[in-house]
Amino acid sequence: MKIAALLISFLFVLPLRAQSPASVDFSKINFVGVQVLGPSGDNSFPWAVKPMVNGWEDLYKKLEQVSGTQISSQIFYLAEKTSFKNIFVFVGRDGAGDYQFVNVFYTMSGQMYGSNMKIKNVERDRLDVAQGIPNEQPKDYYRVVSKNGTLFPN
Repeated sequence: MKIAALLISFLFVLPLRAQSPASVDFSKINFVGVQVLGPSGDNSFPWAVKPMVNGWEDLYKKLEQVSGTQISSQIFYLAEKTSFKNIFVFVGRDGAGDYQFVNVFYTMSGQMYGSNMKIKNVERDRLDVAQGIPNEQPKDYYRVVSKNGTLFPN
């Protein structure tokens, strides 16, 4: 009887924890302190980012054009010096309706290059993202997490 109760509780608890990207309000996501952990646990995004203020409509249009998505979250940008002029981070939605974790690299020469990863799973403290490699399995997903503990503050 206890085993049956435990199994039933998992049926109701697990769906509340993991959500599909289509059911999430990405306008509340906070990428401050973002880390992108590879399958081996290494951080492949070692830059600090901070939120961007509104009022940059031309830049928004350019970021959407470069990424091939419609911006669905606040935009965050680089908060430290690197060999790039800037790096922009946000969630975008592509023409097929899939949500993407987007990095746009803005070089010193003024060129912009996008790097999109499809969001496969959303939890309060992380996004599971995939590069789109054929036959990619959940064990190969990258995890977008925050050093601050949660991506979706209350």
